[in-house]
Amino acid sequence: MSWCFFNHKLILLVLSSEKYSDKIKIMNSELYPSESIYCLFLFVLPFMAACVFIYLYPIAANFAYAYSEKKNAELRNIKLKYDDTVPLSLEASIKLKRLCFDNEAMLQEKIDDLNNKLEQTKIAVNEKANEVNKLEVFVVELENKILSLNDRNEQNIKSLKLKNEGLHQELDIIKSERDDMKISYDRLRDIVDNRFSQVKIKNNPDEVYTNNEKVILNNVVNLDSLTDDDIFKLIGAKNKTQIIKGKKIIEDLLEKKLISRNFDGSGYYYVATPKGESAYLELNDSIN
Repeated sequence: MSWCFFNHKLILLVLSSEKYSDKIKIMNSELYPSESIYCLFLFVLPFMAACVFIYLYPIAANFAYAYSEKKNAELRNIKLKYDDTVPLSLEASIKLKRLCFDNEAMLQEKIDDLNNKLEQTKIAVNEKANEVNKLEVFVVELENKILSLNDRNEQNIKSLKLKNEGLHQELDIIKSERDDMKISYDRLRDIVDNRFSQVKIKNNPDEVYTNNEKVILNNVVNLDSLTDDDIFKLIGAKNKTQIIKGKKIIEDLLEKKLISRNFDGSGYYYVATPKGESAYLELNDSIN
């Protein structure tokens, strides 16, 4: 704003319809004929005026505002003194009374409204109090039920503990009987194994078969064919040593010509030979 004030002629010249060359001539010859005037009007004077407006004008404005507020306060004091000494006119008194009556009616209406709300609040509070009492009674009943359930649970737990102890005792007896039966079974199995291992075929009394050979021979006849893995599972061969023994049993059966080895493209499988089938029949007849 300060710059526009000191250079308003330049603004009018720029906005005029003169030619550009004429505007330059007028600016250099009339508006700013020297460099000092050019700097003075374009920079120095606008800057100084702006500084005065920013820094000095507020100081003067403070004094003016303080003086104005002081005079306004004096006028208010005079008005108050005048209002206290001058009586109201009849019309003003009537208006004031009407205003008082209207205010009283409004206040009474608000008071009645608040009283109604207070009564409604009391009714709501009483209803809530009744609900709270009912809830308290319900809570007491629940507590009594919980106590009775706890007593029942304790009794049930005691009876279950007694039953559990009895079951443990029965389990111990069953375990003892099982152990005795296992011992008897092991003894019987040893007797059967010993006698079964001594069974000889009538046609070949010199040939004696081990238990593993008998198991393999029975399964290869009944199942038509067995693979190496099937045979290892039958004799319970799990580690490398047992698998080597299993292979030795297979070779013994092949050497005795009780089974034959075949190849189907995916692996070897074993089938019973006629000699093996007759041995199976004679062996079962001997066992029977």
